[in-house]
Amino acid sequence: MSGSFNVGGFNANVNAQLVNFSGDGSALISANPTATSVYSSGSQSMPTVGQGIASTLYVAFDTVLATSGAGMFSLTNPTRLTAPQAGFYIYSAGISTNTLPYSAGQLTLQVNVNSTTTYAQSAQAGQTSFNPSNSITTILYLNAGDYAQLNVYQSVGGTVTLLGGKSTYLSLALLRAT
Repeated sequence: MSGSFNVGGFNANVNAQLVNFSGDGSALISANPTATSVYSSGSQSMPTVGQGIASTLYVAFDTVLATSGAGMFSLTNPTRLTAPQAGFYIYSAGISTNTLPYSAGQLTLQVNVNSTTTYAQSAQAGQTSFNPSNSITTILYLNAGDYAQLNVYQSVGGTVTLLGGKSTYLSLALLRAT
């Protein structure tokens, strides 16, 4: 499918894979999309530290689900997705656990950049259901070479095991280069 049309004063060219909008010089979908989604094929354990004492883990990934961004993921640094160019990125991550219900403590996901800066977090206090899960999505500005990680904190007083498979994942996609 291809063709051209005018929307609100902006000329649009359409083909089966791309929509470019002209007028203000921006593109809604990049002509060279940059995105990678990875997951952990095996489970990862966060040991017992004690009630109210946080245990932390940078989640390691080993399987690429989808990619159009060469060099964004490497088994050499399995906790990272690296920005190949400066711009605004959408970050999405999630975990599922096989942890029994817990009534105290919390399970927290953090979006970390370059192992130092926390940009967003999603905390989940006491759960009464089995297999608690948590997810987080945010928009980040990254410079070329910056990397994003998923950091998990737990203070439930017992071992938390992150399930392997596509339920423990990390995705990063370029929205707009700068």
